[in-house]
This record gives sequence, C-alpha cells and structure tokens, in this order.
Amino acid sequence: MRLPAYARGVLAVQRRAFDEAREQLKVAGSDDRALLPLGQLASNGQGEPTDPVKVSQLYEQGAQGASNVVNQPPTMADGDAV
Repeated sequence: MRLPAYARGVLAVQRRAFDEAREQLKVAGSDDRALLPLGQLASNGQGEPTDPVKVSQLYEQGAQGASNVVNQPPTMADGDAV
C-alpha cells in the first residue's frame, strides 16, 4: 500500500529531507493539512529561500481550509446529514 502524498511529506520532514517534503506536500495540495507544514518549511527556509509573503499565504489558506472543515455539519458514514 502506498502512503498518500501528505503522509510521505510529513515523513520526509521527519527525515529532514526538506526538498522531498516540499515536493510531496505540494502534490498533496488538495489536502488542507499540507499547507501548515509547507508554511513551516517556507518560514524556516528549509528546501527553499524564506519568503514571508508566501508563508503568510500558506498559513491563511490552511486556516481557511481548517475553518471550512470545522464549520461543516456532521454527517453519517453514508454522507447524510445528522
């Protein structure tokens, strides 16, 4: 079984393979959880030069995605609203 790109990116961060982590997390772009570690990598200049504007955008996008998840009504396993 192959891990999703987000999980591969997190594992790469743990191994300090920042270039690989950045690439995997970019592939996981549809997964809002990827935006926080991407912002952290950009903030620390790991795998790319530090870019405060990009960091801010990544954090804002991640926060927006998280608030969308939090504000969704709970659903049953079959997708019906509770």
